[in-house]
This record gives sequence, structure tokens and C-alpha cells, in this order.
Amino acid sequence: MEKWKNEKRRALNKRRRLIMNIKDYQELLDAIDSGREIEFSYNDDKYIFLHAKEGFYFCKDDGWEVGPEKNYYKLIMESKIDGKPWIELLANNDIEVETIL
Repeated sequence: MEKWKNEKRRALNKRRRLIMNIKDYQELLDAIDSGREIEFSYNDDKYIFLHAKEGFYFCKDDGWEVGPEKNYYKLIMESKIDGKPWIELLANNDIEVETIL
């Protein structure tokens, strides 16, 4: 029983380490390279790039989504909010990356 508790505790700690706040631009690029999910906000709306069995999606908190897309880079480069490319919003510090999963 004690062994199971320790394994469960290690698994929870590992999960906590995987969920992190963005610290710098390089960390975000590394997350994209790894295909990790990115949660962010823009104009008080929440968005996420997420990965599912079918591919990658770009979703807004109200259920709007783009995808599935097999190529994560393509999804990121072609995603737009209010007609503006996501990558441009990021470069202009118009979005706030909140969490990388």
C-alpha cells in the first residue's frame, strides 16, 4: 500500500512539473517544438492550442475551434484572431501565454 502511495505521489509531482508558467520566449519555442499544449488569453478571451488523437486544434473558450491539423507548425502559423496572425500577436506582446501543458 505504501509503495502505491509513493508511486501516485511521484506521478502527481511529475504532472505538476509538466504544467508550468511561461518564463520566456525561448521556453515557448521549445514547447512548440515539443508539440505541447499552450493556453493563452487575448482581449479577456481564453484560447488553447491542443493535441488530440486526430491532430492539433486551435480553440477558444466558447467552443470555437480550428482543426484537426496534422502539422502543429502550420496550425500555429496560420491561426488568426480578429484577422491577425497568432504569431504576430505574440511578437507584439498582445497575447498573454498563461500555461504550457
